[in-house]
Amino acid sequence: MELTNHLMHELKHQVADMLKEQSEDDRDRLLDEIADNLTVYDEEIDTRNETLNTVLQERSLLCRANHVSWMCVADGASLDFIQTGDLYLIFRNALDNAIDAVCQLPDAQPRVIDVKVYTRNALLMIQIENRFQGRLQFENGLPVTTKGDRSYHGYGLKTVRTIAERYGGCVTVRVKNGLFSLQVMIPEPKP
Repeated sequence: MELTNHLMHELKHQVADMLKEQSEDDRDRLLDEIADNLTVYDEEIDTRNETLNTVLQERSLLCRANHVSWMCVADGASLDFIQTGDLYLIFRNALDNAIDAVCQLPDAQPRVIDVKVYTRNALLMIQIENRFQGRLQFENGLPVTTKGDRSYHGYGLKTVRTIAERYGGCVTVRVKNGLFSLQVMIPEPKP
């Protein structure tokens, strides 16, 4: 909602600027900016899973505001056995961490997040990769939060792991050459 309100605020000011006497070039530039701001609402995400569509749409607004691009190849139908709240928390926490990490990259580096959802050998695979800067410390197989107050931060990936384990799965994190890779593996239920 905050991002939507921000976009609407910008749109209001852009329209107000257009109503003022301006050169044709300035009006054209403002129209282009308005059209660009509105395209976010034209993007239709269809992974064949409403929960995943919702999380991706929400996070796409956050990515747009922070100049982050993302690629997603997802067989959303393979996620149908996971409860809505669990699925939402897996993707929200994982994507929020990825967005935070790429936003800390110097502007010269591309801010890209790669999301994959697929099945292999009766395992549901969720993989989210992103570049990051700095060094990470690990505790119990998960990175320790880099945010200041550990009593309020560092629960996202623990939540993802708890949910994966509830479904008989696991979480692995790999870090190599500035690439962070989160993989959630959950066995598909037997019919």
